[in-house]
Amino acid sequence: MRASAPSTRPCAGFASIPQEEAARDPDRVEVDDQAKIHNFHLTGPGVEETTDVARTGPATWEVIFEAGEYTFVCDPHAGSMRGTFTVA
Repeated sequence: MRASAPSTRPCAGFASIPQEEAARDPDRVEVDDQAKIHNFHLTGPGVEETTDVARTGPATWEVIFEAGEYTFVCDPHAGSMRGTFTVA
């Protein structure tokens, strides 16, 4: 289970007591790698996932996308096969 920074709630006669926020369900990322000369490498805040260059076929990852910028790249061809996206 993953929780973000604690919030607080008042308690009669005592200082505030930390209370964890509800954890988000992860997002599913599905990759279908069809060539033994490529891979799919995804990085960003709290995310580091990659497929193997020598293998082909499907891969499924469960990730939680936090706010920030993410990069996807084919490591052997990083100069031309790459992109980014931003989660707000």
